[in-house]
Amino acid sequence: MESMNGFAAIHANNRIFSFISRTGYSFGVAERGGFRKYLTADASDEAVGESLMQTLAKSRVVTPGGKRMDFYQPKNVEKAFVEWLNDMVGKHGYASHDAALEKMEYVRVEMTGGLIHLHPYRHSGGDRWEQLMGADFTVSEGAGAKAVGAAVRAALNRCLEG
Repeated sequence: MESMNGFAAIHANNRIFSFISRTGYSFGVAERGGFRKYLTADASDEAVGESLMQTLAKSRVVTPGGKRMDFYQPKNVEKAFVEWLNDMVGKHGYASHDAALEKMEYVRVEMTGGLIHLHPYRHSGGDRWEQLMGADFTVSEGAGAKAVGAAVRAALNRCLEG
């Protein structure tokens, strides 16, 4: 199996897992209209791992300077974030953007060279998260969906331990 590169974001709380594809070169950012997938919080490790792999496969790695570099503009990143929040409110029963973000943890995902790097962030209120330095997890792309899902859960638990 040939290794791929990609970027994703995982947000989770006690109700839902949210997987969002990211676009970029050395660092992925949200892009309007990007791929999104949702699971209930009781999903199996295998389903979580499969969903992350599917999301990474939908992410886009682009060459710097290309025509589509406008997604790096802060206004476009903000629009993509609001688009995701509207999706959370509209499809998943949250009363407001604030309610959707309450107790929402975040893991930034990068895949390169056959390794999936999970970078946990602690929710610091509203739409802000702080990266937990030295708390990263790495799992092989070939480890299987169940192992990838278990690593995602471990990274999310690290967010809570902070």
